[in-house]
Amino acid sequence: MKPPDLRPLDIGSRPTGQACDVTAPFPTGASSQMRDGAAEAVARWRRAVDAAASGPEDQSRMLRQLGESLLDAGDAVSARDTCAEAVRLTPDLAAAWLCLARVHELTGHVASAAACYGRATECDPLSAEAWNGLGVQFDRLGLHRDAGDCFARACELTPGSAPIWFNRGNACAVLGDHEGAVDAYTRAIGLGPSDARIWYNLGCTRAALGDREGAIGAYREALNLQPDDAATWYNIANVLLDSDRSTGAILCYQQAIVHSPFDVDCWNNLGTCWSRAGDLEEAIHCFSYAVTIGPEVPRAWTNLGNALSRLGALQRAVTCYKEAVRLERDRHPG
Repeated sequence: MKPPDLRPLDIGSRPTGQACDVTAPFPTGASSQMRDGAAEAVARWRRAVDAAASGPEDQSRMLRQLGESLLDAGDAVSARDTCAEAVRLTPDLAAAWLCLARVHELTGHVASAAACYGRATECDPLSAEAWNGLGVQFDRLGLHRDAGDCFARACELTPGSAPIWFNRGNACAVLGDHEGAVDAYTRAIGLGPSDARIWYNLGCTRAALGDREGAIGAYREALNLQPDDAATWYNIANVLLDSDRSTGAILCYQQAIVHSPFDVDCWNNLGTCWSRAGDLEEAIHCFSYAVTIGPEVPRAWTNLGNALSRLGALQRAVTCYKEAVRLERDRHPG
């Protein structure tokens, strides 16, 4: 079974995008028009901040906007310093900490982002964005139970946010609370618009609970939204194979291979389907291709040996078994 997609969904006020390169003044490959536009925005905000005769909160707001412009321009170091200045001016303002947290998050500084999101929750305990952001960072740090608590708090504060329920579902899934995950994913789906990732993860958790029909239904909904996703085709095929529905499983594995032609597991499991259906020639073809693209996978060699043995090709079968044994010994020496 392919695992669920545990990447968090973003609820921030600005898109997360791709992490900026903190060493580069502008994104690689950016056009001169993009650079000029970003530079113009930065210059405009610098003039506004310098000319501001207002109090610290207004200056902090302008600095945060300047920081986001700098981040858009690819100048992550200046963005960090600018947002840090906003924090210095208004250390009790959650919005300032959130701005600095997003800079750290987008530049891959997870621990620093977690610290800033944590300060934001202290400044504003009712900020769902802060709790969700803190949960995302905890998850990335491997603190899954703490992440789950943060997502639970965020859901209490903003029960109408599908991304937050999705993130909570992921936390439950990682902790083995599949019932909690099903509940969270179902709530996320009910809030719409539907996301294929939510349906896919719901399918994974229902499969983990042994609810085969529920898993198949969720995977089908995911495929309606994203019909070219190989992992979903593979997982629905696995459920069908476990349900002794080899014909349906064969069709789904074939679709998975169309979208991921070098997936050893797909070819190996397709061979298993053909073997169960009694078509040993087709099974041998699939297992042979599996060991060609994944010669380091012992079970593929074993399955090929089994199919050859049933066909009467005993010498070739022995060769396959020996290779499987050798690979297992290499994996577990001594």
